[in-house]
Amino acid sequence: MVINIYHHGDNSILLIYLISKMYCLRACISSLSADGPRLQSPSPTFRRPDAPHIASTILPKQGDLSADDANLSAPSVHNTDFFRKFADMISKAKVKFIKSLRLKKNREQARLFIAEGHKVVGELLASGCAHTIVATQEWLSAHPAPPTNELIAVDEEELRKVSFLQHPQQVLALFPFFDDAASDVVDTTSLSLMLDGVQDPGNLGTIIRIADWFGIGNIYCSTETADVYNPKVVQATMGSIARVRLHYGDLEAMLDRLPTDFPVYGTMLDGNDIYREPLSSHGLIIMGNEGNGISDEIGKRVGHRLRIPSYAEGRATAESLNVAIATAITCAEFRRRNS
Repeated sequence: MVINIYHHGDNSILLIYLISKMYCLRACISSLSADGPRLQSPSPTFRRPDAPHIASTILPKQGDLSADDANLSAPSVHNTDFFRKFADMISKAKVKFIKSLRLKKNREQARLFIAEGHKVVGELLASGCAHTIVATQEWLSAHPAPPTNELIAVDEEELRKVSFLQHPQQVLALFPFFDDAASDVVDTTSLSLMLDGVQDPGNLGTIIRIADWFGIGNIYCSTETADVYNPKVVQATMGSIARVRLHYGDLEAMLDRLPTDFPVYGTMLDGNDIYREPLSSHGLIIMGNEGNGISDEIGKRVGHRLRIPSYAEGRATAESLNVAIATAITCAEFRRRNS
């Protein structure tokens, strides 16, 4: 573990780096004394080999600290003054960088995406190391040793500056893109989803969550489908993004490479009643665009056209179902039928 303190005039910047999840933050920090030995930490193992190197520095001796900073020689995660002292020390450059990740081009350049809140961040931390965590003292007290390359303690006001949520939830984290290679070859051994132009981030995030619930591990997406790393998509997944893989590419090419007897299902308004059609335990379920449904070219490759029937007989009703809701109903019927 390395604690970096830099002095610039009357200002101090404290950066706390956790090198290994095996070290407990509380134990490491509380064990430091002003005149004790200077610590060196092992080289970190980052999830991404191209992650920026964190330069190693040392904790200053008591004499190096100003009178105002002397009480920081042995900080504790339960020391409110410690966190308040450095609550607004997140740099403007860091704030600007985090906010820039709202745009897809910046996310792709940095190979990082944003997650917020206990649930989403917790699910992602369970599957790997974060690049950066920005969190309040309350969250840090409950999570003393989160696996991350960079940890920044802030107060609620500072968290609001970087958060994309109307009501920030104590923690925001940056995670590296998943290293799993995207595949343009559909898995023919299990049930998968294919999305033909689902553009609303909330719908995509909800569909990922639905897939996770029904044990579907792969979703194949057209290039017109919303970006999986969009902050709104990530938030809507409620952590399921950690377990479901999305593959973007040419859907027509993917479908043309499938065996001729592989079951391809598509939800369409002119399809057959899903509750009366035979459904297999493996196959591909295609869901279409929110406004236009499945495109004509993709529709030509659908072997089994399905429809979720309306039961509002004798009166006017909704024209169609929301694509995420339709996905949930369809997946539920496939799993019920083959359970």
